[in-house]
Formats: sequence, C-alpha cells, structure tokens
Amino acid sequence: MNTMYHLRLLGDTLLQKEGQTVHLGTRKALAILVYLVFQPERINRLELATLLWPEQSEDRARGSLRQELSRLAQTLGDVLNLEGQWVSLQRSAFSVDVWTFQEAMRDQDWEKARTVYRGRFLQSFFLRDSSSFEDWQYTLQEELHHHYTEVLLEHARGLTQQNHTELALDILQEAIRHDPLQEDPYLRSMELYRLKGEEASIHRTYQALVKILQEELGEEPSLQAQQLYAVLQRPERSPLPQRSGLFLGRDTELREVLALLRRPDCRLLNLIGTGGIGKTRLALETAHTLQNEGQKVHWVQVSSTSLFSAVADSLLIPALGRGDLREAIRYHLSLHPTLMVLDEAELLDSPHEVAWLLEYTPVQLLLTSRERLKLRNEWIYELGGLMLPESGWDAAATRLFMYTAQRIRPQFLPSLQEREDITEICRLLSGFPLAIEIAATWVRFMGCQDILSHLRESLDFLDVPLTDRPERQRSLRSILDSTLVTIPKEARAALVSLVPCWGGFDFRAALHISKASASTLALLADHSLLQQPRLGEFRMLEVLRQHLRAEVPQQAYADHASYYAALLTEHAGNLRGGRQQEAVQMLSAHKSNLHTAWKWAVQSLNTDLLEEMMQGMFLLHEIKGWFQEGVSLFEEAANVTTGLLHSAMLARTGRFYYRLGRFQEARKALEQSLNEKHASRETTFILNNLGLVSLALGDLHGALSQFTLSREHATLHQQTWHEANTHYNTGLTHQALGNYTQAEQDYQKALDLYQNLQDTRGMSLSLSGLGQVSLHLGHYISAQKRLQAALEQAEQLGDLFARAGSLLNLGRVQQLQGQTQIALHTLQEGLSTFQQVGDQSGVARTLIALSELQAPQEATEMLHRALQTSQVSHYTWGETLAHLNLGNRHLELHQPDEARYHLQCCLKLAHRLKASLLVTQGLFSSLPLLTVPLKTRVTQYLHRNPGTEQRYREKLEIPASVPSEISEDQLMQDVFAALQA
Repeated sequence: MNTMYHLRLLGDTLLQKEGQTVHLGTRKALAILVYLVFQPERINRLELATLLWPEQSEDRARGSLRQELSRLAQTLGDVLNLEGQWVSLQRSAFSVDVWTFQEAMRDQDWEKARTVYRGRFLQSFFLRDSSSFEDWQYTLQEELHHHYTEVLLEHARGLTQQNHTELALDILQEAIRHDPLQEDPYLRSMELYRLKGEEASIHRTYQALVKILQEELGEEPSLQAQQLYAVLQRPERSPLPQRSGLFLGRDTELREVLALLRRPDCRLLNLIGTGGIGKTRLALETAHTLQNEGQKVHWVQVSSTSLFSAVADSLLIPALGRGDLREAIRYHLSLHPTLMVLDEAELLDSPHEVAWLLEYTPVQLLLTSRERLKLRNEWIYELGGLMLPESGWDAAATRLFMYTAQRIRPQFLPSLQEREDITEICRLLSGFPLAIEIAATWVRFMGCQDILSHLRESLDFLDVPLTDRPERQRSLRSILDSTLVTIPKEARAALVSLVPCWGGFDFRAALHISKASASTLALLADHSLLQQPRLGEFRMLEVLRQHLRAEVPQQAYADHASYYAALLTEHAGNLRGGRQQEAVQMLSAHKSNLHTAWKWAVQSLNTDLLEEMMQGMFLLHEIKGWFQEGVSLFEEAANVTTGLLHSAMLARTGRFYYRLGRFQEARKALEQSLNEKHASRETTFILNNLGLVSLALGDLHGALSQFTLSREHATLHQQTWHEANTHYNTGLTHQALGNYTQAEQDYQKALDLYQNLQDTRGMSLSLSGLGQVSLHLGHYISAQKRLQAALEQAEQLGDLFARAGSLLNLGRVQQLQGQTQIALHTLQEGLSTFQQVGDQSGVARTLIALSELQAPQEATEMLHRALQTSQVSHYTWGETLAHLNLGNRHLELHQPDEARYHLQCCLKLAHRLKASLLVTQGLFSSLPLLTVPLKTRVTQYLHRNPGTEQRYREKLEIPASVPSEISEDQLMQDVFAALQA
C-alpha cells in the first residue's frame, strides 16, 4: 500500500492525509495512534486499555477503549486493523518523522537528522489520567533527545575535520541550547576557541557552564572540564583596583556603557558628571565585568604627571631602560586588544596624549571626567543622579541610603513615615550618590525626619570630611568648589542666575534668564554643571543649586518669574481651544518653574505678575487635576492680594476646594468672592461654581437657579466657554432630577459649544454626560460608545478628573452588560485616578460602584468606607447612594432590620434632595419590605415616574391599573412608616 498518512511527532504534533490536516477528535485517539505506530506487532486490547485508563476497572477501561477505537476507525478506515481482541496498524500507510530521524542516524546523515528534529517528541502533548502512557512517552522522549545531542556533536566533529570552524561552533551552540546541562558541547567549543585564539570566548563559555550547573544542579563542572579550562586559561590579568561595597543602582547605566564599548566604532568613551556622582565606581564595575569576560583591561589613575608615565606604570613597563616611552607603549598595546581606563581625566594637562594613543595604538579608552575632552572621536556618556522613586519608595537612590545606614547602624529598619522621609531626602539631593551616603551616616545620631529638616535648611549639614578620599573629594563642598574654580567668572555668574530654575528648563529659558551666550551654556554643560537628561532640556543638580543659592541676586528671580509668566500667558489661550493638548503638554513640562515663578510673585507682592499668570495657572491645574496644589497656590495669592484680584483668587480657591470634595470650604470662599467687589465677568464663574457646590450638597433646585443666572451673565458678556459650562452643569442637575430628556439636550448643547471652541476637555465631559443619560435609559451600547470616546479624549489630554469620571461610568456600563472582570478592572483604575487627584466625592461614588461587584459581606465594608467619605466631605448625594446600596446588601444577607434602617435613610435624603433618580432607586429597593397593597402603589408610582431607570422598569411587575395621580409626599410617608414598623 502506498503511503497515505504523514505523522509528525517531533515538535508540534500533526497528522496529514494527502496534504490535508486530519483531526482525530480526542487526545486519547491520538495516544492510541502514536503508541500503535511504534509497535511492530499487533497489540492486545487489554494492554491498550490498561495503558490508557489505568485508574478504571477492566470493564470500564475496555468500554472506553472500544469507543475511542470506533471513532478512530471512522477516521482512519482500513489502515486500522481491529481483529477481535487485537489491534494493529498498516504501518506501510504511514510516514513518521521519528522513523526518518532514526534512519538518518543509522546512515550518519547528520544534516538530515538535524533538519528532521523539530523539537522534543510529543512536546505539547500529555494525558492527565494515564501515568503508564506518560512513562512510555517520557522514556522515548528522553531517548530521542539524547540521540539529537549525539547528532549535533557528530555533525560538529565532521565540520571541524573539514576546517569549517565557524559552522562547527554554530552547531555546538545549538547543542548547548538543546541540552544546557551536557558538558561536551561546552568543552568542544572551548577547544575550537583556542584554535581561533579567542581567550575571552573560552572564559565566557566556561563561565556559562559553571553558572548553569550551579543554578540547575548545585554542582561544579567535572574534573575533566576544570582541567581543560586550566590548560586553556588565558594569561594573568592586569590588576584592577578592588571594588568596595555593593554596586547599587547603576545596572541600567552599566548595560548601556558595555553596549557602547562593544561597538567597533566607539574607541573613546568619556563618562562625564559632577564629582561624587559615581563615575569611577561605574568605570570600575565596567572594567571588572569586561575582564571577567576575558578582555584585557588596564587601569590608569590620571594625575598631574605625564599620562604616558602613568600608562607605562599600568602596563608594567620597567622604569629603568624604558627608552622611547611612546614606542614602548605602542609595542605593549599592540600585543593584545586592550581596554584602558583613564580615571579622573579632567586632570590631564592636554588631551593630545589621549589623541596619540587613539592614533598610534589599537587601544580602546574609557575615561571618567568632569568635563569633555572635545576630541573628534570622543563619545559622551553623561552620568546623572541615581534613579528616584516614581511611586512607592523603592529605587536605586533609596536603596543606597538604606545600605549606607545599615552599614552604620545594622539594626536600622525604617518605619513607613521614615521611608517617606528617606524618599524626600533622596529627591532633595537629586539622587547624588555621595550626598546620599553622607546624609545616611547621620542615622547614628538622629531620625530621618531630623536629617530632612537639616538638609532643607542648609547643605552645610553634609560638609563632613571623608578621610579616605583625595583632598578635593573629602567633602561635598570641596567637590563642588573644585569643579566651580575651573570655569570663568562669567560662566559662574550665568550658572548662579539659573539657580531659580527648578527641575528641567530649555535652552531658550536658559539664554533669557542667564543673559549668557550659547557658548557659555555649552561650557557649563561640558563641565557637567548643567546636565542634559533629554534633548533640548537642561537640569541642575539640587545639591549644586543649594550650594550656590546664597549667591543669587534678586534680579535673577525676577527674570526667571517674568520669563515663565510670559510663557504661560503665551499659551494660556490654547488651554481652551483647538491646541489644548499641545498647550497642556508643553506647560506641564514647566510645572516646577511655573510654581517657582508664582511663589516668587506672592513673596515679592508682585500683583501684576500674579494677575498675568492667574488664568493660565488655574486652567492648567484644573485640566491636570492638580487640585490640592491649586488650593495651596491660590490661597497663598488670596492672602497677599486685595480688591478685584483678591476676589478672583478666592473664587478659584473655592473651585479647587469643590474639586477636592471640601464643599463647605468651597461655598465659603465662593460666597465671600461674590459678596466682595469683583469684575463683572467674574460673576459668571462664581455663580457657576456655587451651583456645582449646591448640586454636591443636594440643593438641586438651588443649583439650577445659580446655573441659570450664570448662563445669563455668560451670554451678556459673550463668554461662550462659560455658557458651555453652564449647559453641562445643568445637564448634571437634570440627570439627578431624573429629567433625562432635558439632561440630554443640555449635554448636547454643551458638546456643540465645546466643539466650536475645539475644547477637548469640554467635549470629553459632555460625551461622558451623554453616556450617563444613555446608561439611565438602558441604551448600553450607545452609553459604552459615548463613554469610550470621552475616555479617549481625556487620556489624550492627560485630564485626570475627566478620565476618572469616564472610567467610573464606563465601569458601570460594563457591569450592567455582565462584563464583570472588565468592569472590576475599569472601576479600580477609576478609583486610583480619583485618589490621585484627591476628589473625595469621586472616591465615594467609585467605591459604591465597586461594591456591586463584591460578595455581600465585602461589599458592606466597602460601602461603609464610601458612607464615611461622603459624610466627612458633606457629599449628600454619595451619602444617599451609600445608604441605598447598604440596604440592598443587607437584604441579600437576610438582615431586614439593617436593610430597613439604611433604605429609610436613603429615602429621607433623596426626598429632601428632590432627586427623582435616587427616590425611584430607593423605592425599588424597598419593595421586598412592603405590604402587598403598599407594594402595588409603589410599583404603580415607579411605572409612572419618568425618572425610573430602564433597568428597574424591566424588573417591575406590570400593574393592573395606574391611577391618574399618585402623591409622592403621601407615598413617601407611608413607605417611611412601613420601614419603621
């Protein structure tokens, strides 16, 4: 019979008939086929049944086998022979890759065998309930695995005999990957590297063997391997300075430096940075790493003497009879590829000797220096401070503090508060390693909070002499001064004028504030006094800023503030228009400098500057969700201003209080602003925000009145943006009242106006409002589409407040659509964002939404947190929702008394708010606790009320008749009485 079936068992299993894949239906069917393929004789059914169903009784096992053979016969047809109690295959109808592999091995056709072996035998196949088949599979799998190692070794041997060394090494690397615990491929590779003269590769291969055996088996290489390595061992290494302490926090930098040094075109790499930043330690770790890989490395400590003399000493060239020193150096460096480290290269009198080494020897140079050499072939790697924590407290800088502190006080274990203090210490010191180490030594005498307080007062606190360092490195002050004395007076003056710049600042700002030339700024960067973390950005280390602070003239602060005020004014108009995203991103990057400018204006009572910056600072902090900082900045400004400007500062302080859920403080500030003399255009802003506070505190009709007045003022003064705001806020209020048609109209009007203004933030909020209306009406697909669009716009802009609101409502839609896990993730992300911006009302609402995805007991605990949060911030709406959901959970827990209490609280608050949305929800939840007549009346009321959400309507019984009028007040009194009973 001609071959009909092709069966692949090495690697991924595949059965084909005439090029078409054949599916056997079950794993047991495949197991039967595979086992029969390897049986030259027929097999008894009982043997197969026992093999595949060892845990079943004989009768059940035979029955299971009978079913599988029947299915298999339907697929394979006549090639499966079933003769009474015997089963066999017509093997001539099959070609099997294992047979091909075994045949290639017998013929010593190593290339063919290597090609056929695509992976381990049945590598992705297993039977959970058949240990006997698993044992058979494992035995054959290991046998074939071992045979493939032999194939690779024999193939490599043949290639070596044919002088194809590189191909042989490739095959041996494949053998190592195939079986990393087999020593032979490593040893043969080491022998071939000896033939090629690659000492580093011999060492690297042996170390790889040592590492894998230690990690996997806890063993050393065999005696044979150790002896071979000793024979092949490269010449004695040149001595390097010993490493002191752990290498902490520079793993990324080490990888990057090694990657640069491995580039063939990088022969001169200069690690530049301020003294004490860790250049020497990084260079030393690099040197040891490369030496351990087998590369020749020499260390040269640069001094004021000739570089050539120091190099000759490192190369162990005898002092007597050196003759022509350059020729001796050239000869020694030509013997082997060499890396030479020149430490403290800023001490070189001239870079010419370095240029000579590059031109006349094959040496590769790694330098540490406080400044560039400015050679044509020089590669620069600028070293900054250690990585600071982005969230939490664990980072390279804090680990260094901990390591140093525990070296001084082994029992030192920081509390949570001390961890925060350590993080702030490291931030204050810009991750400067030496400064962090000195600061950490003070744990012998004081707590971390005291260390932080001293550092905030003065860096003299770090002026501790270090006796194991050269004179110019014995204190932080001496390190900084030794760098500053190397620059001209005009460069130092420019540097001092840039001290007010906090965080990053661009080239344009540096030129304007310092009034220096571009070449002067370049000189400061070349001496590592200005760092360049990103293209086009400068940054000054905080320790250097503090060191120079006493020298800064007041005019420098004035120039700094006027520059950033002008920058803010230039882009503030775009914070409401079509270039909103661009403006937000650009101004956010200058946040620290904008704060510094604002605070200087406050301290110097520069009201003109504060008035110029006010609107831009407000909009930026509003959009970015920096509410707590907004309160602080505008409250400080309100305290030093008078008249119209004072009123405007108060109003914006009130707005940020509202955003933080501190509604009583918000109302107080806004009402004070309204009662004071204020600009007529400010009335729109104040009334709009008073309306928001009223809405949050539950005075829905009062809120509507204030929004209406605000809109009238906006129309009068042609304030389109404020008019859009009032439409959006009116939509919020009508939504709360259950007037969904009117709410949708207001949201749509707001959206239209925002679109005309090209205001991305307003569009996001309006879409979110429209999504909420769709949600209440049960139009979940429309709701999800609108909310997803709102979320994308908020994220595009970086608006945390809008993002949080969209996530909350999107999570509710996902929950109602039964997407529980997705909803849980979305709501948790929303909660985190609300917490990030400090919006307590948002936190409460999200906790309530999350509680609906928890078991009743866990939900109850979460709802009590939401209730407490709402009560503390006087957020009546959230308090009402929390009581509603607590009532529902207690009903689920069969705790009717607790349910009655919370539902009664909910209904009283909702009735007082006149919030139809909450009233209908509370009445629906109360139905199980009411008598039949009262339950019927409530059901009729809910059917009749347009504020009843669609999801509740769908669950209501259809009333026999609906009375023409149902008094809500009387109905609520009856429900209150029933819940109290």
